[in-house]
Formats: sequence, C-alpha cells, structure tokens
Amino acid sequence: MARRTSGVIDICEIFVHWHAGRPENEVAGSLGLSRNTVRKYVAAAEAAGMVPGGPAVSQERWAELAREWFPELADTRLQHVEAGRERWRCRQAAAVVRDVPEEAARVLRELGYAVEAPEPPPPSSVKALHNW
Repeated sequence: MARRTSGVIDICEIFVHWHAGRPENEVAGSLGLSRNTVRKYVAAAEAAGMVPGGPAVSQERWAELAREWFPELADTRLQHVEAGRERWRCRQAAAVVRDVPEEAARVLRELGYAVEAPEPPPPSSVKALHNW
C-alpha cells in the first residue's frame, strides 16, 4: 500500500468509524490506510479508556484528542511556508556569493569572518547582472 501522510481530519475519520463499531481492517480498507496505521491511532484511543460504542464523541472533540495524542499532526502549513522562505533565502545568498563575491566577502568581513580571495581570482559575473 502506498505511503500517505495523515492529518488530523483523517485521524478523526478513523476514530469516528472505529467508535461506531467498524472493525479496524474495514476502517483501513475504506479509508485507504494500512491496518497498522489504523491500529496505531486506535491504540491511543483505547489507552485513554475509550471503547467502540461508548458515549457519543463530537468531530470537534475527536480533533482535540487527535491533536493532544499526536501533536505532530497539527496544521503544518505555516511550517511549510517558513521552510520555503528559508530555502529562498539560501538560494538568494548563494546567488550573491556566486554573482557578486566581493560583496559577499565584504559582508562576511563585517561580521568578523576571515575571508581571503582565491588565487587566481574568479572572473566577475556582475556583468551578467547588467544584461537584465
């Protein structure tokens, strides 16, 4: 079975079906998950004393419990945006070092780094920037 990531909403579906009394293998098949994945999440509910057919649990409560039991499943959109920004900053820094190495060296010296020019100095690629 192909690996897929699960979010809080997917986990809530597991809990709702399991709590309604559906067997784990049936829940796994209907949601396109492995039985081991379903077992992993159901084990957390069982460890908390929940049983299939117990008192009704709202979708919102399942979501709260899923976030509590599995904090790594919380909304990761902001983390993805931050990671994208960091990749962009790294690419920009690499472009400055590649295209304007003298400027990169100046900034590094201002920060206290020891920077020496290579022998022989690489050809300046600032001219390429003027073509834009």
